[in-house]
Amino acid sequence: MSGSMTIKEVADLAGVSPAAVSRYLNGGPLSKEKKKIIEATIQKTGYQPNIAAQVMRTGRVNQVGVLVPRVDSEAVSLILSGITEELHHQGYLPVLGCYYGDDEKEKEFLLAMEKNQVAGAVVMAMNLTKEKEAFYKSLSFPVSFTGQNFKGFPCVYHDDYHAMAELMTRMIARGRKHIAYISAFENDLQAGQARRRGAEMAYMKAGFKKESLIVETADFVVEDGYNAAKNILEEHPEVDGILCASDVMAIGAIQAIRNTGKTVGKEIGVAGVDDFWMDRYIEVPLTSAHLYFHECGLRAAGLLLEQMKGDMTTQQICLDFSIVDRGSL
Repeated sequence: MSGSMTIKEVADLAGVSPAAVSRYLNGGPLSKEKKKIIEATIQKTGYQPNIAAQVMRTGRVNQVGVLVPRVDSEAVSLILSGITEELHHQGYLPVLGCYYGDDEKEKEFLLAMEKNQVAGAVVMAMNLTKEKEAFYKSLSFPVSFTGQNFKGFPCVYHDDYHAMAELMTRMIARGRKHIAYISAFENDLQAGQARRRGAEMAYMKAGFKKESLIVETADFVVEDGYNAAKNILEEHPEVDGILCASDVMAIGAIQAIRNTGKTVGKEIGVAGVDDFWMDRYIEVPLTSAHLYFHECGLRAAGLLLEQMKGDMTTQQICLDFSIVDRGSL
């Protein structure tokens, strides 16, 4: 039935005009009441619009590009779940691309999406140069961003700065005096730069000198966290606290601490950012800053859909965080 239905037949069943159904399918202006009636009718009948006809009418298909820097990440997975939930709810098909942190690949993917007439794109970007800013603005479709605070663009990001500052403050309050920080790479403006600035600010606010904070850099993988912590503990055996830019780094750091024979949470405090499920089940449950990844994706997709309907307001939405203290500090 659904394969042979026309917009007019859907309109007759819904008790609205064919023009109203067309506006609904193409994201045009429509009252909430009519949207609900048409949505219910489409769900009941299983109606699927003719893609070729849609392209002829609008020059676009009901597809939205989603671009991520990596796929082996729980944070990315949770953000994607929010994006796809909102897109599916509004009748859009997500088209996924992974650029592996490579700016040129990111550009290539977006140009390919433009060539294939996507209606818009949600991008998990890492940084914003003047060149990239000009490129984003040159695209023929709207874009929203997750995880970064890009001025002049619609984006949803986390309060990484204050989340890390709060963890550092709590670590110092536990009596830790020789603290190390495992940082993400600084090409990531939020996870790399903002989190490190938050840690340094709280450290100095407590009366310590910035240069006395021991810093190692690592990627978002357990092995890198382990190696960074191992280096720290070999070169600075006096360290009694390790703060990490992510939970996966922290789990690697915990293993490095255990290998020295010291006790996590007693002799050496550890904390991370993300609050992933695994934090609850390791030998010493990890204290972490909980970030709302699913909501981040949901709201970034919402911002994009608003742009696609003609609302070009550039909102920057900062999501809160919460500290989950499990005793590892």
